[in-house]
Amino acid sequence: MTSPATLQIELCPGAQLFEFDSSTREKSYRVELSAGKHFQINEKLYHLLACLHAPTSLADLATEFQRRTGQTVPTDQLQQLSDRLATQGLIVKTGQPAVQNGQP
Repeated sequence: MTSPATLQIELCPGAQLFEFDSSTREKSYRVELSAGKHFQINEKLYHLLACLHAPTSLADLATEFQRRTGQTVPTDQLQQLSDRLATQGLIVKTGQPAVQNGQP
């Protein structure tokens, strides 16, 4: 298993991020996976995922997210979030097989 210090994560290959017109006051976004699955996400998660077009460490992700949004996020929270996103197939972790449609 890859340690959190050396873990690299990136957006699942073929995934695309879009602004979603939901006719609400707050912006919302959508992630579409190449397998046809899609998720509606909030602006914070959009900016986080937008940082993952190339393999990135959790520490670098936290730094880039803060640069883009002015908000900080602890790396332990990013670790927990990355576990959930990997299970959903939105991101892949270096050294681990990609998850497709929630299945390894």
